[in-house]
Amino acid sequence: MITTLVPVLHQAQLNRYAVGAFNTNNLEFSQAIIEAAHEEQAPVIIQLSPKAMVYGGKALFCLTQELAANTDVPVVIHLDHGRKLSDLKLGLEWQMSSVMMDASALSFKRNVDATKEAVRLAHRHRASVEGELGTIGGQEDYVTGDDQNSYSLDQIKIFAKETRVDALALGLGTSHGLPVKNEHVDQNILKQARAAVTTPLVLHGASNIAPLVIRKAILNGITKINIDTELRQPFTGAVRHALATDHRLFDPREYLGVARAAVKERVKQKIRLFGSANKANYGYPRFR
Repeated sequence: MITTLVPVLHQAQLNRYAVGAFNTNNLEFSQAIIEAAHEEQAPVIIQLSPKAMVYGGKALFCLTQELAANTDVPVVIHLDHGRKLSDLKLGLEWQMSSVMMDASALSFKRNVDATKEAVRLAHRHRASVEGELGTIGGQEDYVTGDDQNSYSLDQIKIFAKETRVDALALGLGTSHGLPVKNEHVDQNILKQARAAVTTPLVLHGASNIAPLVIRKAILNGITKINIDTELRQPFTGAVRHALATDHRLFDPREYLGVARAAVKERVKQKIRLFGSANKANYGYPRFR
């Protein structure tokens, strides 16, 4: 079933666990994420980035929507890192249940104004909204960033109050893409933010972060954790291995099936790490 971030993250915040937000790129990714969530009986968030929307078009969304609508666990279909209102409008037109307005590269005031407009637009469609303060480092798809902690505690409070976002991503020291030197999670800023606002908090760039760091971040208030690179790696590795070990292999359903299984196993590992396994039965409302 399809739902929004609001009930999913409310339960996560109430019960001190986090929900995995996993990016999809094609049919096999969407199948792997939803199969893993079903087998672990966990709520899950499937994300399409603007680049994925360009690559797969509405067809990628529709196949993901079909898979999500026909599973017994709650699934949020979320636009990841929408930088323009046109990105959000397209996602809402397709009937995504959640969208992200990432105006973190703008000034604080312009970020607030853009996110307020995104909330107004999305809530009119009964969809949820994620905002961002402090850009996340690294590069992934169309997203680049380097100034990770360019906000104050007062700005966190103002942003949450004025925008009324349903979830708030903070730059905490992690990076998108492959691991980089000095990548970390600033647990002190996280604890201060958690004490300052009730808005569910989001950790971006969490691929390849040590499990102990992830668990501590959850204890300190993170309720949504984004994983993308750490799914692409086993997928690509499985395809390379299958083709390298059997030169007669030509059926894409065979080597992509192996890759799908690798992604599914990684998603299941993350669900268990985040503590969201067996959390699918809280009576989540259906989207629309």
